[in-house]
Amino acid sequence: MSGLAWGADTYAHRGALNAYYDAVEKGDAAVKGKTVAVLPSSVDEIVPYQNKKLAAQIIESGGLLVSEYAPGVPVEKWHFVGRNRIIAGLSMATLVVEAPVGSGALITADFAVEYNRDLMFHTACFSDNADFISGIIKNKLDKDFACGKVNKYKIENTPEKFCLQGAPVVNGYKEFCQAVAEAPGFQNSPVQGNLFE
Repeated sequence: MSGLAWGADTYAHRGALNAYYDAVEKGDAAVKGKTVAVLPSSVDEIVPYQNKKLAAQIIESGGLLVSEYAPGVPVEKWHFVGRNRIIAGLSMATLVVEAPVGSGALITADFAVEYNRDLMFHTACFSDNADFISGIIKNKLDKDFACGKVNKYKIENTPEKFCLQGAPVVNGYKEFCQAVAEAPGFQNSPVQGNLFE
């Protein structure tokens, strides 16, 4: 499940579709791996428009497009945060792959924690490229904060913050499965750990 956004979401949906079609091609009777796209728009207005074909492929493969908006409802900026809320709520675990400081992915992480879902980060969040992008975004956020355009929380909401609280970092599907097999919530967090003793 992802948000059909351009970038990591697009690749996540494409990966699930490729796995589905590979299984169909091999004649696997128990084909798994359908993908679900949670939209920030109504289903009659795919956002971003560039992923309209991908949305059609998701439906053709037996996947789903999910929206809380009726057809014809125009897209609003705040719908994107609403989409993140739904993704976290419908998922047993949230894996953050791309998360510059203050990003929507980190809003989804906040919702996952609030909903007591497992949360983990992929090592890609801590690559040199991710650090470079976060640095550029943080500079802009710092300027916006100085002008009163954003709050301090947006600047402080980073993958590192969640990891310090116990969210594991994984590198691949096997490690993801191992982390999900642990007790719900942050596996190493004293607060979460006390809930499940």
